Amino acid sequence: MTASEPFPSSLTHQNLDEKFLEQLDQVLKARQDIASELSTETSTTPQISETMRQIRQLPTSDRQDIYLQYRVKDQRDWYSAKARYNRKARTKWFNAMIVAQALSLVSAILHAVFPNIPVNTTGFFAGLATAFLSWLQVKKHQDLSQSYALAAQELGSIESLGCYVTSDELLSKFVSQAEDVISREHTLWVVKRSG
Repeated sequence: MTASEPFPSSLTHQNLDEKFLEQLDQVLKARQDIASELSTETSTTPQISETMRQIRQLPTSDRQDIYLQYRVKDQRDWYSAKARYNRKARTKWFNAMIVAQALSLVSAILHAVFPNIPVNTTGFFAGLATAFLSWLQVKKHQDLSQSYALAAQELGSIESLGCYVTSDELLSKFVSQAEDVISREHTLWVVKRSG
């Protein structure tokens, strides 16, 4: 829609459509696992919408504004929200682990002072603390928070440079920079999720 690489405005409508659909097919073949997640409602909607065609015909400044608002800012907001969510989740599970460890310690002290207590909950709370620690390590909230915050910062920097886009060539470079950040973060997410 932005008429940037690899779909410059110099392409004919047919060449553009063919190239776009070819790349879309490559993505679907590479990620067959997402096919089941795609909405069945979109099966009747064309892959290249009339809105996409209309935006592509707009002047550079309008395409730039649309790209900034609906791609860069949208992605920056998403990464910021995910960074906050993971930071809060990390804090919640870390605090739960500390509380469980403290309860285990209190239970151990109580059991040492009052050996006739019929139930010893020390092991239960120690196990709970270990479970919370394991959950923190599996979910990687700290890593995700830092990674998402970095992506949001990088997109913020790119967004700030958007006002200097004055030509199709500069818009293409601008889009490429933003998509590199988004693509890199997505690739890291896929690797972390699968590995």
